[in-house]
Amino acid sequence: MSVPRRFLSFVLACASSAIVACAQSQTTPGPEVKKLAVMVGKFTIEDELKAGFMGPNSPAMKFSGTDDCRWTADGFAVICETVLYRPGSKYSDTSFVYYDPTSETYRYHAVDSSGGTEDKTGTVSGDIWTWLGDSVFAGKVYHTRYTMKVVSPDSYEYSDESGESENSMKVFVSGKETRVAATKPEKSQPAQAGATPLLLEKNEGETRLWRPEPGEVDPGGFILKVTPKANGSEHLVLIGGEDMLPGAAIPTHKHLEQDEIVLIEKGTIHAHVGDQERDLHAGGMVFIPQHTWVSLKNAGTEPASVVAIFSAPGFEDHLRCESVPAGEKPTTISLAEENECDRLGHVVYRERAEKDPDK
Repeated sequence: MSVPRRFLSFVLACASSAIVACAQSQTTPGPEVKKLAVMVGKFTIEDELKAGFMGPNSPAMKFSGTDDCRWTADGFAVICETVLYRPGSKYSDTSFVYYDPTSETYRYHAVDSSGGTEDKTGTVSGDIWTWLGDSVFAGKVYHTRYTMKVVSPDSYEYSDESGESENSMKVFVSGKETRVAATKPEKSQPAQAGATPLLLEKNEGETRLWRPEPGEVDPGGFILKVTPKANGSEHLVLIGGEDMLPGAAIPTHKHLEQDEIVLIEKGTIHAHVGDQERDLHAGGMVFIPQHTWVSLKNAGTEPASVVAIFSAPGFEDHLRCESVPAGEKPTTISLAEENECDRLGHVVYRERAEKDPDK
């Protein structure tokens, strides 16, 4: 028995939001309502889909996303908007959570971008929140249990269970949410809300190792430097740290949701962008508008290196999908997995015989 894919589209807890159920005599939020503050703020999501969920031999997979949760109804409720990048698509949901003084429980309601709905009842004991309820997908009801443990003032861990009956529920995803550092009001507008400054050396950042294709040996790695996960960046992604050996190439591809700038740090790069093609050297650059085919190749006799800057987040999810954190042993990646990673990061590679969405 497998749980519908819709359950991958969101992580409950801070994906919670609120529509207030306030008693007529209640004019200010009480202590039970104020406990919802643990869910308020901008959060990054890191979760892991358990092995076997996508099929008997499917591996565990890690994904990321964001939650943006704020007080509403004069502080009696919280409303959250969640975005998760899952295999094959980008999912979103809007959810509501509030305290019901009549039943003395918390209530959760959500609808996601597939049209699915979910309703849960929650209780809290110390640092543990437990939510029980039902999800409706394609006309079928599934029982769910979401458990959330607060591990610090700015983070919590969670696990999500589902099944066709209460006795058959199993954990299919678990992970952690971390609040992005709050911004303080300024007389002048800050560079962007939610992001924090970074000072990094060339070899610093989120270092990752590529998963090799069948027969490939040591494909190397790269460093994610500026991302929503790294510092809460909402508008830019910076990638570097990868040397290209002579003859190595980045195959022809196009990004569907971001413009890209490639800066050449050293070596000679033969760039083919749209209908333009030429050799570029250290200090040179390539600008690639979204929906434009691009390929890069080290045309020199020495290693070359480049830095890539993207106009919006998204492609880093593709990169994480095709790699593992430094220190872990990379497993071989299949063509089917690569195609899933492409869809996750909204990129198309010509050599993989994928359909060109612009035709």
